Amino acid sequence: MRRVAILLFFFLSWCLLSATYFLGCSPLLKKGGLSQKKQGKYSNLGTPGVFHHLNLKFRLILLESRIRIGREASFRLTFWKEDEAGVEGPLVDPGMALSIWFWMRMPGGDDHPPSRAGSLLPTRNEQSEVVIGSFDFTDVVFNMSGEWDVHIQLKRTDGTVYDEVQTIWI
Repeated sequence: MRRVAILLFFFLSWCLLSATYFLGCSPLLKKGGLSQKKQGKYSNLGTPGVFHHLNLKFRLILLESRIRIGREASFRLTFWKEDEAGVEGPLVDPGMALSIWFWMRMPGGDDHPPSRAGSLLPTRNEQSEVVIGSFDFTDVVFNMSGEWDVHIQLKRTDGTVYDEVQTIWI
C-alpha cells in the first residue's frame, strides 16, 4: 500500500510539473490554467491604434484563422480619420510613405526580425480596384512564438516620421 502511495505521489508531481511547464504556470495557482501571457494571444490585433498628431487611427488584423510558426501569415492594415469615422470606415489614404515591420525584443539585446519580413501592397477588391486606406502585408514568416512588436511608420516627404508600436503574442 505504501509503495502505491509513493508511486501515486511521484506520478501526480510529474503531472503538475508537466502542466506548469507546458501551460506557463501551475494550474493550481491560476483559475483558468493558462498564464495571462498565453491567454492574451493576438490580444492587440484588431485593436485600433492612433497617430495622435495626425488625427489618424489604424487597425491591423490577421487574415488567417491563426499564425503558424514557420508558415506564411498575412495581415490587413486600415486607416481612418479619428474624429470622422468608426472602425468600419470611411477609410482614408494616410498620404505618406508607409512601412510596417515586426520585431522581437529578447533579453540581453539579442533582438531580431521574423525570418521573412513580407511585402506591403494596397488592398484590392473583387474587381481588382485599389481600396483607399487599406493595405495588405503578406508573406510574413515568424520563426518563434512570443511577444512581437508591430511597428507602423508613416513618413512625410519632408522627412518627418511618425511611428506607432503595438505588441502581439504569437
